[in-house]
Amino acid sequence: DLTDGIGRLAAQFITLGAAMAVLKGGLGYLAQIETATLGIAAAFMTGGQYVDRTTGKALAGEEALRAAQAESAQLVEELKFANLQTIATLDQLIVAYQQTLPVAIAKGFDKRQVKEFTVAMVQAAGAIGLPMDQLGEETRSLLTGAINPRNSRIATVLGLRSEDIAEYRGNATALFDFLMQKLDAYRTAGVAAQNTWAGLWSNTKDIALQYLGQSLAPLFETV
Repeated sequence: DLTDGIGRLAAQFITLGAAMAVLKGGLGYLAQIETATLGIAAAFMTGGQYVDRTTGKALAGEEALRAAQAESAQLVEELKFANLQTIATLDQLIVAYQQTLPVAIAKGFDKRQVKEFTVAMVQAAGAIGLPMDQLGEETRSLLTGAINPRNSRIATVLGLRSEDIAEYRGNATALFDFLMQKLDAYRTAGVAAQNTWAGLWSNTKDIALQYLGQSLAPLFETV
């Protein structure tokens, strides 16, 4: 009858709406990863040159960009894995990395050190309940030694002062080792935070989006 027909039609619309929402989420995830990869690649180009291994000449223009994008894509894959050891979502970790990268490179960190330091800071933020959108200011103040209780909660918890950072001026490796040692206990606590409801939900959401993104990748590439 008419009532049953309207009910079936409504159910179809609900099913279609749910499918469209899933599709939108997957495509949005892929677009976010693509944008992040390009942004990180641009930062890599700004931070140094790419050299052709055969000729030994510095790459320029599109060749340099392609090399930077390849390295950036690999970095994003590493962040996907590392993120499962944090309470943050993947987009929060990527944003934290992008905000940390130019400051850390300027201090002399290499790209591996930037990744490890960023992940450690995200884990520490999760351990002390710091909102992830404050990480950019936290990493900048810590790396530059502009530490104060208002914008340096992690540094304050670690008992660090601006003078402590100044002692390592000009020695990036020693500064990295010092900070990672200070962050070690909170990194462990940050990993443990994965077992909280917030951590489990964050990781479940990221895994679902990554799986959905991989499934939709062929469609995304044709758009």
